[in-house]
Amino acid sequence: MSPLTDSAPAVAQIHSYASGPVSSDVQLRPMSAPWNSKTYPWNHDTIVASAPSMSGVYAIWSHSQCVYVGETQDLQRRLLAHLQGDNPCIARSQPTAFSFEAVPAGLRGTRQSALIFQLRPVCS
Repeated sequence: MSPLTDSAPAVAQIHSYASGPVSSDVQLRPMSAPWNSKTYPWNHDTIVASAPSMSGVYAIWSHSQCVYVGETQDLQRRLLAHLQGDNPCIARSQPTAFSFEAVPAGLRGTRQSALIFQLRPVCS
């Protein structure tokens, strides 16, 4: 168990967005749950097609290495900004994929901290 959890851990909504917006199959997971999110290719078209414009946390990958873990109110907008080179460390790492989880605004920081602890990104 992560040091960020307690006897009643907070939960976040998680969903694979490959097929569209949040539906009735949204799952609840503890903030300390392992990262099991689907990965998507790192390119403009895939970000626009797959990343929703909603609150969440995300990871950027270079092959199997986690490059960066972030949190945002708008997943799509933030991933597109990173794709355009807004963070030199991310750009130098030559990303190959991204993944994300929908997380309510009040829980994003907690989930981000847990994922940074778990994934050990090179740029965070």
